Amino acid sequence: MSSYIFETVEFEKKYPVNAFVASIQSSSFHWHYEYELLAVLKGSITVRVSSRVLVLKKNDIILINSKSVHEIQCEQGDNLCIVLQLDPALFKNEKGETIFYRFYLNSVADELPVRGGYLHFVRRAARIVLGSLKKSS
Repeated sequence: MSSYIFETVEFEKKYPVNAFVASIQSSSFHWHYEYELLAVLKGSITVRVSSRVLVLKKNDIILINSKSVHEIQCEQGDNLCIVLQLDPALFKNEKGETIFYRFYLNSVADELPVRGGYLHFVRRAARIVLGSLKKSS
């Protein structure tokens, strides 16, 4: 049986979202409770989610669900990515219980294309990061 690294993600008490821009070189297979949105601004990355291999290029976006085993590798050259890590506490029900949902957002796969494209989601993610940077300074 394979063992995967459990990644602990910490949040500021006020905000249940970590929002940042980073160059991603590599991560080994790992998982965490948080949902993770990746949007590529420059270059390309390879994302492996379970047994699926996806190459994301500029303006591609993917949401990795809570508890999904994944790894990220630099495809070639430099890259720059938006990363949003979402605390599952954002998805509590009326009783205050955290509910784990499965979302689908993937601009690389053709299974469920979004009408109008994905650039809207990339721009929205960029605004969240910008807002987060303004609040922290």
